[in-house]
Amino acid sequence: MIEKSTLTFLRDLSKNNNKEWFDGNRKRYEGERKRFIDFVQEVIDTIGRFDPSVADNQAAKSVFRINRDIRFSKDKTPYKTNFAASIKKGGKHTPYVGYYLHLQPGEIFAGGGLYAPDPAILKAVRDEIYFCLPEFEKILGNKALVKEFGGLEEIEKLKSAPKGYEKDHPSIPYLQHKHFIISRSFTDAEATAPDFLKKLESLFKAQQPFTDFINRAIDNQSNS
Repeated sequence: MIEKSTLTFLRDLSKNNNKEWFDGNRKRYEGERKRFIDFVQEVIDTIGRFDPSVADNQAAKSVFRINRDIRFSKDKTPYKTNFAASIKKGGKHTPYVGYYLHLQPGEIFAGGGLYAPDPAILKAVRDEIYFCLPEFEKILGNKALVKEFGGLEEIEKLKSAPKGYEKDHPSIPYLQHKHFIISRSFTDAEATAPDFLKKLESLFKAQQPFTDFINRAIDNQSNS
């Protein structure tokens, strides 16, 4: 389970986001990071029972580093104030989509999908939806997915049909999306409860058909 001490550390870090404080609390950080990595390994082992494509992932390689890249950012605070992990086929640096967990006090969520994909992958996903619309609608309409996620997040959409697609095609409301994300938020109390792993298992199991569909599109693009 996620320990309350991990959230306490992240809260303290958000109030003291500087190298001096971090260096003085490095052993504390290392302990909480290890606890998070251990939990992520449990998540991987759980997902691997129904999605073999991630069964061999290693938690330590799935968790993101705490240091921020501040080279081109106006925000010069050196550290992220969250722990996060991306569990996907081939590892977190591949173009595939997978299962994402974000741990930050007051902003805990899990899910997956494509955020700001490159144009070739975005086109491949739109084509997959266009040619396989009944399958995609069945996936999004599945009771388990609707219960866990509701549906696609309305993050950013085109105002009309993308170029190359007829404007009256029934897939257009989906093709207007620039990102294809499903996620669910959790309270701090939910994340530190003993049944959090079980909740993530239900969530990610409901997500798998969506993940498989998007990854199939990415495979088609890679093989074309």
